[in-house]
Amino acid sequence: MTTNSCTSQDFKVQPIGQVESPYLSLKDCPFQGNDACPAVQIHIKPELSKGLHLLKAGQEIIVITFMDKSQRNILQCKPRNDPDKPLHGVFATRSPNRPNPLGLHQVKILAISENTLTVHPLEVLDKTPVLDIKPVLKSGNLPHEIEKHFSKQEIYSLIHASSQAFSKGLLNGLNGNLSLKKNGLVLITASNQAKGSLNLKSLCVLDEATGKVVAGEARPSTESEMHLRIYRNQPKAKAIAHTHPVNILALSEAYGKFSLQNINLFEGKELISKIDYVHGHKPGSLELARDVGLSAVNHQCIVMNSHGLACWGENIHQAVAITDELEALAKIEFKTILLKS
Repeated sequence: MTTNSCTSQDFKVQPIGQVESPYLSLKDCPFQGNDACPAVQIHIKPELSKGLHLLKAGQEIIVITFMDKSQRNILQCKPRNDPDKPLHGVFATRSPNRPNPLGLHQVKILAISENTLTVHPLEVLDKTPVLDIKPVLKSGNLPHEIEKHFSKQEIYSLIHASSQAFSKGLLNGLNGNLSLKKNGLVLITASNQAKGSLNLKSLCVLDEATGKVVAGEARPSTESEMHLRIYRNQPKAKAIAHTHPVNILALSEAYGKFSLQNINLFEGKELISKIDYVHGHKPGSLELARDVGLSAVNHQCIVMNSHGLACWGENIHQAVAITDELEALAKIEFKTILLKS
């Protein structure tokens, strides 16, 4: 139990049990646990045995011991008592000799019986006090660093929207990129990723203001600057889909733009005011990012000649849906031109 200020005063802890070990002297005890160590038993105080509930054989745990036979006035040592190694401060080593000789031991539970755990490997002396036991968190139990910034639902929405866009032919192979924005951060697909089968490793998080990677190991999309410019210039944009729709690209290649002039559909009239066209600068260039970012101030759908389409929305599914609707209209326009000719 601690005192009111454990930063300037001593405090006390009570052992929860002790180790029953074949090691009776320091000279016999190994420096570190290994396969050659025998299994040992940890006897928990009977009044604390309820604390073992739900621990099970096969589970890995961290055992915190108090190595009471250690020298507490040592501040420097040679690791593993190797005379050829330079002196280290004890806080840079695992030496048991230190001001507060706590031991941290990762072991596996071999058996549990009432208030006794049989564990391996545990390299401590017989009757060593045990201060605490904690379960080992496997990597699968720990949140991915991207999940620290975006919820699982938000991540799934981006992955699912990308899969939908891929299945509709709006994305092909490794091309295109999608993103969504929250609290000054941008979750974006990484470069050279198959958009039909994304996972956490296919994503990264950028700082909207600086463009620096905040989380994720993959390299951001080469078009990340374009996404950032849209977000900075258009506050309503919360998600962006940059795709390469076949019919839109074909019409823009043939006519410089796809104007929807050959069809008299209500949907076409509604969408035409949202469309703008920019010069097809080199993909990933600052010129392309600048022009698309400026266009996004007044337009929701920007066609990049000889390149692709960028649509922003209030969420990623809306951005993909608008893209899909435009491509469907472009397909009708394309067929209408063919039939009229």
